[in-house]
Amino acid sequence: MKIPLTILLNLLTLNQLLAQTFLNADFESGNTGFTSDYQFAGSNSTEGEFTVRSDPQNWNGLFVNFGDHTTGSGKMLVVNGATSGNPAIWRQTISLGANTSYCFRAWTGTAVSGGPANLMLRINGSQVGPSFVLPASADSWVLWEQPWTSSAAASYIFEIVNANTSIFPNDFYVDDVSLFKTSLRISTSIMGSSLGLSWPADPTWSLFTSSSLATGSWSPVSPIPSTTLGISSLAVPISGPRAYYRLQRIP
Repeated sequence: MKIPLTILLNLLTLNQLLAQTFLNADFESGNTGFTSDYQFAGSNSTEGEFTVRSDPQNWNGLFVNFGDHTTGSGKMLVVNGATSGNPAIWRQTISLGANTSYCFRAWTGTAVSGGPANLMLRINGSQVGPSFVLPASADSWVLWEQPWTSSAAASYIFEIVNANTSIFPNDFYVDDVSLFKTSLRISTSIMGSSLGLSWPADPTWSLFTSSSLATGSWSPVSPIPSTTLGISSLAVPISGPRAYYRLQRIP
């Protein structure tokens, strides 16, 4: 017996257009262009301090030096994680347009192997998406990405916060912070007899379906996809009638 597989249309798209260059995004200009709730220190003596330099090991002897992300020999944000509160290690304010999808990106690394940092993005004081747990090993850079959609044309305050203030060590590096305009991208997974679809939640986009590719035959899916922690998802029966799915802006 042949089972008609669901056909997916336009489900993996990501147009990467640099939306806004953060000031001193690669930290090559040192401690400038951003603000912080941490204390800037020429040499590290306690938790809750940071510096900007190319060799973190000469700031704290326990920190592993594997080069900055930009060139391998440039500067990076070096952080000895705070042990209380929710202080922002990095903060910048930028002006953005209304109802636009973005992807916030930062390259991050663990400074001391063990209990890693747990980073979260705050925009205008509210957490966006789930937190990002860095690797336990201190040997390489990892990319942190967080989708987000603006509401109004306004100034937005972006902050990086380390949510791990209790497990030692919680020290880390940040480099090459950026913000891109994006179209939405969908992830797929097989869940038993269903095909799972998931994508960053965006009130200006919706999932549409059709039994053919004819123009004008698309309609919103039913039931309405569920949304948790900024991710929309829907399970589609694999053995059902042939169908097409795509994300499109709501008219």
